[in-house]
Amino acid sequence: MLWEDSLVMIDQETNSLWSHLLGESMRGKLEGKSLEVIPLLMTDWSSWKSRYPHTTVAVASRSADMFRREMHTSGKPLVIGLDLGKKFYAWTYELLGEKTILNSDCGSRKVLAGIDKKSGTAVLFDRTLDGKVLTFQWTEGRLIDKATGSTWDLLTGVATEGPSKGQHLKQLSGFLSDAFAWDRYHPESQTFGGKPGKRLTP
Repeated sequence: MLWEDSLVMIDQETNSLWSHLLGESMRGKLEGKSLEVIPLLMTDWSSWKSRYPHTTVAVASRSADMFRREMHTSGKPLVIGLDLGKKFYAWTYELLGEKTILNSDCGSRKVLAGIDKKSGTAVLFDRTLDGKVLTFQWTEGRLIDKATGSTWDLLTGVATEGPSKGQHLKQLSGFLSDAFAWDRYHPESQTFGGKPGKRLTP
């Protein structure tokens, strides 16, 4: 089922209906209850397997063809959204495709937004590490922080070379969403790259 162009989940225990974007039950015995949101990496199998070679995977036979890397280049307006409680932010895939990474200020939260163009994977990380805000640049296919010159893995947020090697950026819970659906749920969202049909300066 769909609600406002977004998937509806149904739990097997109570048959309550849940908003995929809000993580909140909209109808049923658990109406008004919210699920805990945790970060995940929505990427292709090749990118995941190269980083975690001993992993296993569940094959979703009915929907696997819908979630290949080509979905990110289909022309459908997509965003990766961020829920910070009372404030919402989003980055369009179009803008990330142009810039690869963006150092964004979201109130007091300093965010690194980026996209791996090969897999179409969008990611969000907190740029604050050990109390210091890092500024990143994309140079010759490498993610580098200006403060230490360390190189970071864009998909995992782990420093792979340099003084910061082995350190992790905190991954934020990004919501991959149809741009129109995100705008319906969060019309007050600040969207870097512009809301559907309206171009804004990042």
